[in-house]
Amino acid sequence: MSEIDLARFPHRYEARVRFSEVDLFGALNNARYVSYFEDGRLRYMREAGVADLSRLFAADPYYIVRNELNYRRIVKYDESIAIYTRVARLGRSSFRFEHVATRLPDEEVVADGVGVAVRVDPETERAKPLDETFITTIRAFDTAAERDAKEEER
Repeated sequence: MSEIDLARFPHRYEARVRFSEVDLFGALNNARYVSYFEDGRLRYMREAGVADLSRLFAADPYYIVRNELNYRRIVKYDESIAIYTRVARLGRSSFRFEHVATRLPDEEVVADGVGVAVRVDPETERAKPLDETFITTIRAFDTAAERDAKEEER
């Protein structure tokens, strides 16, 4: 992700860095970005209408098989950040999330990353194709967000 267009991300949430999330230097611990990005994925799925979080561990699991992070800037205790999330690619049985973390209020990019999820058959523990309803819902959610962003630019 070289030039990041935040308008292409249909989901955004804000958080404040807590004391328990910082290291000895008062900076947000690197591992905490994984948690923020995971939270972004779950919130995205709920808002898109493809995940009932009350049934999260039910019969149709999706497992994260890859996390990749790029740390750009240091974030300190009590600073506010925004986490942006989108589905950048839908495959046969997997899909790729892209994430961006920005410092508020100026939206300076502090980290970005990718997470890949795979739909798994719980009996065989093998990848299984994404459901067509899932694919259609994700595409509609992302398309609506891009359309709204373009209208805001006008």
